[in-house]
Amino acid sequence: MDRKSRRVSRFDPFLASALAGSGGLPPAEEELARLSKAYKFFDEFPVIGSLRTSKAHPVSSDDAPFWLGFGGPAEDWDALIAGEWHDRVGETVAQLDPKPRRVLDIGCGAYAGWILSTAAALGWETSRFVGLDLVPVLVPPSMLDGPVRARVSFVQHNFLEPLPFFDEEFDYVRIACVNSGTPEHRWDSLMEELRRVLAPGGHLELLDTVFSLYAPRPIPRVLHAFERIVRQRFITLDLRTTIPPALAMNELRGISRFSMPILNAPSQRPGKDGHEMSEDEEKARILLAAWSRRIGAHALPLARAVEETYTKAGEVRSERDRSTAEKENEAAVRGWTDELNEIAAVDFLLERKLGWKCKLDEEMERQLSVRVPLIEGELRTLEQAKGSARGVKIRLLGCTTAPVQDIELARQHLQLLKREAEQDLNAVRRRLRLVPLPEPSTKDSLGIFGGEAWVCQK
Repeated sequence: MDRKSRRVSRFDPFLASALAGSGGLPPAEEELARLSKAYKFFDEFPVIGSLRTSKAHPVSSDDAPFWLGFGGPAEDWDALIAGEWHDRVGETVAQLDPKPRRVLDIGCGAYAGWILSTAAALGWETSRFVGLDLVPVLVPPSMLDGPVRARVSFVQHNFLEPLPFFDEEFDYVRIACVNSGTPEHRWDSLMEELRRVLAPGGHLELLDTVFSLYAPRPIPRVLHAFERIVRQRFITLDLRTTIPPALAMNELRGISRFSMPILNAPSQRPGKDGHEMSEDEEKARILLAAWSRRIGAHALPLARAVEETYTKAGEVRSERDRSTAEKENEAAVRGWTDELNEIAAVDFLLERKLGWKCKLDEEMERQLSVRVPLIEGELRTLEQAKGSARGVKIRLLGCTTAPVQDIELARQHLQLLKREAEQDLNAVRRRLRLVPLPEPSTKDSLGIFGGEAWVCQK
């Protein structure tokens, strides 16, 4: 059978989008059922100190090695990076005139931000878009304008596997920010598939962030954790060593490269008296805050990914050792990202530019300042009750009296509450800049933010 007549799947993305647009909206019950199923696809984890949850895909790391999370903090980061690219180059790095009729976005994300914004942009009114991602798209069709809804469709599929499209089906193929999910040895086969589905004369565009962040001081556990993950999953963080050879080997022509200007991540919080910030420093602080919140929200799945590397390496560890190491890794990642977030000091920018103050943090500081002494008082009461034949009142544990035999258990519970309250109080006071960061960094910069893009034609 001729390869050109062969197809991996019978799915027709353009027919699907036309049908979705022609009949108006799907029934509400059908839309709710689809979204419910889509949300259940993810593994969800609580984020300490937040009402949000972190989402992770449930696919084996052997099949899908993407190790960063989904959810609110991840979407915030993606939106900021997309905004930076748009400010620099517009919808695409490639100069597309006329606009392509058939567009494929690989790794479109759970909210398909680039597709939905580009489909609604001037000049793209006749382009039809297909988004492909490992995870389901969580955007309800009812939220889209009719003209956009009629021209977009989405496919849930692992892009490391053969793509479910005909040969030469798309005029423009875009793949963005998938480096964390693509092993170094899989880039060549992925590029071959991208070339296969690209029409002759069509454009292929690859772009990703280039960043490197350090700890304000050496944190060996965090460095070791990230090194184990990327090494076990064969991830390379420098696209400049993988993309150009893969493009050349697949005989793509007219290869050009675009570099986004580098932003230096700040190493210190701004002083209370403030200082004049350049636009680049403000952007770098916002990016640092968004990145640290993204990684911090995903600290638990990252800690589990580290433990998985020991299992796959055949290193036998007891359940107790695994559990202890997982908690220590999670705490180390969270502590590191919390400090980066405090250095970013976005609250300072909001206060300075908009006159906005975080009343919630001020109220939390007030309440926690009262709560810690209350817990200490209850602990003293319990100590005095030792050896007493009577019960003792324990207000903070939600009961009026505790039997003598339960005093030790109550004391342990109160000590836990005290530690948590003290940690929360210290964190909120650091956010309010009422206490200094431990050991301020002596570095001029904690790293860089930037981006690289490659454009070529078939």
